[in-house]
Amino acid sequence: TIARRITFPLAAPGMIAAAVFSFITSFDEFYISQFLSSVNTVTLPVQVYNSLTFEIDPSVTAVSAILIAFAILALGLVALVRWIGTGRQESLLSVENTVGVANPGGEAV
Repeated sequence: TIARRITFPLAAPGMIAAAVFSFITSFDEFYISQFLSSVNTVTLPVQVYNSLTFEIDPSVTAVSAILIAFAILALGLVALVRWIGTGRQESLLSVENTVGVANPGGEAV
């Protein structure tokens, strides 16, 4: 379909970048998440802060390492999608530049 072959490949890098940026900014907004969350709801930044403040637990270090690895993996995925997209764009441009060019015999290529 058109959506699968055209729309999604064009929108995929933007959607992946938006997901990465929203994931990263969610950890930057610790004070907002602490202020807006209820007593029964504990968000991930608040839980990490509470674990670091009130208890010394090696699982916090493990979770932090996993989150950093996930962020690096997501950034690598964005770079890969951009690199693949650049290769496709260059191949399309090379085809567009050669279509309809007349060769010395007078016939179109």
